[in-house]
Formats: sequence, structure tokens, C-alpha cells
Amino acid sequence: MQPGTYYTAAVPCSRLMNALFIGSTDFLRRIAPPILRNRGFTPRLHPLLLGPAAPMPPAMRERLLNQFRDDIEKTASLIGRDLSRWLTTAA
Repeated sequence: MQPGTYYTAAVPCSRLMNALFIGSTDFLRRIAPPILRNRGFTPRLHPLLLGPAAPMPPAMRERLLNQFRDDIEKTASLIGRDLSRWLTTAA
């Protein structure tokens, strides 16, 4: 992962297609000629198979913040970084 980039949550558009894709990648990698291996096909196919995840319900976010508030504050102190953004109720 490049600096300054991040992963976002995603869910399969079709569970069947996702299962077929994941189940076939190892097989296809084994039978593909060496010239076709590691060519970056998988990252190019992922956007076709995955869609955005549903946002977290505000009530659940609030409950999780309350549950992990102390841990977040301790982690911030331990690593010496400001994690106050993690403690806001805005997603």
C-alpha cells in the first residue's frame, strides 16, 4: 500500500460471482502460462465484483465509541498521536 492511501470497506455485488472468483484464482494461477502470471488482473477485476459497503448505523457507531473510548485514549497516549478524530460520532 502506498503512503497516503487507504482501503475502504466493500461488499460483494454478487456472493456467487465473488465465491467463483476467489475459488478460481489459485487454480487459474497454477494453469496460466508464466507470462500471464502476476500481471495485475485481480486488482482490475475487484471493482467489477465489489460495491460500497452500507454506512454504519449512527446508533451502533455511538455504542462502539462508548465501548472503546478508553482504549482509544490509551492508544493515543501510548503512541503519542492525536486520535480525537476517532472519538467523533460523525462517520
